[in-house]
Amino acid sequence: MGRLLMLAAPLLLRLAGQAVSTGAIIEQAAVTTRRTAADIALMLAAALMGTGAMGCAVAALWIFARPHVGPAGAPLVAAGALALVALILVLLARQKAPPPLPVARPVTHPLAPPARLVSAAYDGFLAGLSGRR
Repeated sequence: MGRLLMLAAPLLLRLAGQAVSTGAIIEQAAVTTRRTAADIALMLAAALMGTGAMGCAVAALWIFARPHVGPAGAPLVAAGALALVALILVLLARQKAPPPLPVARPVTHPLAPPARLVSAAYDGFLAGLSGRR
């Protein structure tokens, strides 16, 4: 029985350490997912408000241009302004992407010390089984 325990204990210890680190990874992923979802929702709200603002600006331009260029020219002026904005956005989108950021070094997880304590306890357990003191 003691030999079987000595064979299984390292595997169990390794699995316990992986479970602790896996739980921390899952928790961090959940936090990141919540933040990303909030960012997406805020960006969608900003896009909707920006679209509304653009519509108001085009309507104001149309109303302003109508007495100057007539009923047929005002929509053309508004369409030209929208085309200009679209061209600017396309040129901005085609810009070269910045180089990727360097990869950060992995951070030691705060749960690492308990894993070391479990490892030390296991070593002491094996030393006790073998009769060493």
